[in-house]
Amino acid sequence: MTTDIDIRRITTIGIMAALSVVLAFLIHFSIFPQASFLEYDPADIPILVVTFAYGPVSGLIVAVTASIVQGVTVSMQSGIYGILMHVISVGSYVLAAGLVYRTRPSRLSAGISLFIGVFVSTAIMVIANLVITI
Repeated sequence: MTTDIDIRRITTIGIMAALSVVLAFLIHFSIFPQASFLEYDPADIPILVVTFAYGPVSGLIVAVTASIVQGVTVSMQSGIYGILMHVISVGSYVLAAGLVYRTRPSRLSAGISLFIGVFVSTAIMVIANLVITI
């Protein structure tokens, strides 16, 4: 019985990581033409679905996997720093949102956890940009 659940979880995680890469490949555009490194892609949506369904650790696994695959395929121009920054950004967002949602799963908690994830990710990325890119 537990192996069926584990197989289903592993399969779902793999499919969502692949879906994240496909979404980044299909819907991927620069927000500001002057700053081509600021891009929009809906690749984080499957990562958040996994986070809310299976917890923050599973979401972090998908985030790291998808970031590496995206970095070597879709966003090759950003290089290793792009991969690292994407892992830090999405990883902090997923961990914060997942930990808040895990305390009391509800629709309200999901909304609150997404806002908290934005603030945590923003704070961590300010520090990461100062430390890593300068």
